[in-house]
Amino acid sequence: MRPAIFRDPDATTKLLEAILDAPNGKRMLSRVARTCRAFCEPALDVLWRDLDSLVPILWQFPGHLLKKARKPGLGF
Repeated sequence: MRPAIFRDPDATTKLLEAILDAPNGKRMLSRVARTCRAFCEPALDVLWRDLDSLVPILWQFPGHLLKKARKPGLGF
């Protein structure tokens, strides 16, 4: 039987948002997402909802796509 916190999506979201608001909240929330399957999807939803920059999204692309291409004949 699953705990009641998992049955109520609003309660789960409030709990995860409270974790996010704590010091080192993003780190703790990412650990929760990796630790418990039941928390994984809701934790990632809360974690990715507000981003400080686009850098985390850019990290999802393969490295060769983000490298600056050399242009032949320019002496680089």
